[in-house]
Amino acid sequence: MGGSAFKEQGLYTPRMSPAVYRFALKHVEDKLSIIFQKVAHCIEGPEKQDYGDLDVLVLPDPSKPVPSLDERCFYIRYPWPAEHSLPSPKVADPSISTTTPDSIPPTETQPTNLYIQLDLQICTSPQDFTWRLFIHAHGDLINILSSTLRHKGLTINDQALYLRIPTIETHNKKLARVELTRDPPRVLTYLGLSPTLFHQPFPSLNSMMSYIATSRFHNPAHVNSTDVTPLTREETTTATLNTYDNYRLTCRPQFKYWYHTYLPSHTGDPPGPSAHLTREEVREDAFTFFGPALKDKYTKQESNVTNTIQRNALWSDIRAALLKINPNLSEQDLHDTLRALKREILPPPSPSTSPTNNTHLTPLQTLYTTNAFPAVISHATTYHAASLSRYRAHLADTKTNTPLDHRKTNPFSTSEVEIYTADDDDVIVAMKNGGATGGGRYWVFWGRRVGVSCRGGGKSCRAEGRKKSEEQKKRERVDLGGVLVDT
Repeated sequence: MGGSAFKEQGLYTPRMSPAVYRFALKHVEDKLSIIFQKVAHCIEGPEKQDYGDLDVLVLPDPSKPVPSLDERCFYIRYPWPAEHSLPSPKVADPSISTTTPDSIPPTETQPTNLYIQLDLQICTSPQDFTWRLFIHAHGDLINILSSTLRHKGLTINDQALYLRIPTIETHNKKLARVELTRDPPRVLTYLGLSPTLFHQPFPSLNSMMSYIATSRFHNPAHVNSTDVTPLTREETTTATLNTYDNYRLTCRPQFKYWYHTYLPSHTGDPPGPSAHLTREEVREDAFTFFGPALKDKYTKQESNVTNTIQRNALWSDIRAALLKINPNLSEQDLHDTLRALKREILPPPSPSTSPTNNTHLTPLQTLYTTNAFPAVISHATTYHAASLSRYRAHLADTKTNTPLDHRKTNPFSTSEVEIYTADDDDVIVAMKNGGATGGGRYWVFWGRRVGVSCRGGGKSCRAEGRKKSEEQKKRERVDLGGVLVDT
């Protein structure tokens, strides 16, 4: 955050000199060590003249459990240490509003609301603790390194080192990532970088850049990358930068130095031994380095996600085909037709989750499970009218004469609950009041499939031919032994 998290609250958090930074950091870490199992800060970047905030990582002690937290990063205001003199107030810039904390005009007295910003990161495991210390070490070193690897299909983020699947990347970036490792030494070894040099501070900014350039994938200009076809050398060095990288170019000194100073002055340096590998060759190289298990994982993930993408696109294709055949198809008829087709195309749940379903697949369901999607679309466009007719007849028959599938008794009340299966998508639920409040009435309503929250009321709710009163329509949550129903 650079010490700006409390700006809107009017707190003045000026940049710290190295002496103030070291004093405050030691004091904070000593206090946090009493509470947490591990407390540490990342190796600092070279040539820093001042510091905007304190960045501290902590790992909870298993013997001293902390409350469950939705957030893992906290910004804490820490009083400026009295042992150190206050920074000189900044001279007001006429072009900047004097109401902001960073532009307090010089006065005879120092501001009283003077603080240091502490960014506290709570890690979830020892592995998470070690990994975050790694990726945030030396300032933007890992961010710079990751930007040079992106066109090779490799990504380093706050979770792991990943190999990306190109066929999935345009559809879902997260599902396109296949984890390679979360072990820092192994990451450095794979990239051809020295673990020994990494784990000690760099004496200068230029020495840190020279270290990044020892990556075996580093090419000073990305000239031979198949993913980049620049027209100029300037375009070459920034062609693979994403939105975050372009932002860092405007406000991160190290990132700016790498692209605007170091690379332009080292374009004649020899590339790394693996710099000319294509993205496909990098993938095979990773399979060799990380072992056959990675190839199996990659292939399985690519197949599963591709099938999911194709199956999701199938219904969009069927919808488009139906509208092409009949542009005047109403929204309700289109909705019912798609539901009718899904009922006949989608296979039933597995026996482990639904014992009452027959595991035998129809020829149409077999086409779907084997990804023969053109044949499925052909069937849908040819027989959609018949499917819709069967579906509506099924609904009419089910609502008047639904066979009892099974019944459950709510263990948390005196109400007896009967669940009638309507089809693969809907259920009918009937609840009979009992006990001291009983009147012997059955409240029958339509709902979604078992395992999904059901909703009652309105025209879908019947009780001996009469609608519920407004008072009776009030929704109550009933636990049906694992089935949540709103009545």
